[in-house]
Amino acid sequence: CYLRGRGVPKNATEAVVWFRKAAELGESASMNMLGVAYARGLGVVADEGQAVAWYAKSAQAGNPDAMASLGDRYVGGRGVAKDINKALELFRKADEVGRAQGTYNLGVCYLNGVGLPKDVREAALKKQMKGGQGRYWRRQALKILVNMQVEGKEGFDPDWCFDTPAVTRAFLLERECLYFVRAFLQ
Repeated sequence: CYLRGRGVPKNATEAVVWFRKAAELGESASMNMLGVAYARGLGVVADEGQAVAWYAKSAQAGNPDAMASLGDRYVGGRGVAKDINKALELFRKADEVGRAQGTYNLGVCYLNGVGLPKDVREAALKKQMKGGQGRYWRRQALKILVNMQVEGKEGFDPDWCFDTPAVTRAFLLERECLYFVRAFLQ
């Protein structure tokens, strides 16, 4: 309520107080929200180490949102050492329980050849794989991403978005595209 100002004045600092109380009682969504707060500096000073710690507690408690967010941290080496295998493991777990962000991140990884066995990745990138296997992996990744685009809106509540209720071209370029360029291509 305090984070979004529903029924009370908007106050991120007060939201963090209540998230912390619930997290200390073992509520995994609140643990995840503390991770979000520390990652974005909402009501607290931004601190990637604290964000990772809270995402990890929440993920360990089974929260798929935290799994996807923690995986992002491992991809980019933000608050933790870069570890693509750990990121993929977290994305797969989030995907297995139906978390859209885990599925999307997994698709982007495969689209970029991240997480494929080295020989498959190299062959796919060189487009020299026999029998079209390189194209197969690209198609699998695109299939996941297209499915997310088409079916991702089902059950989606835009009020839960932290940045904006709709993805605009500017948002996509600033947040998504640049993130993946930095994380996967540089």
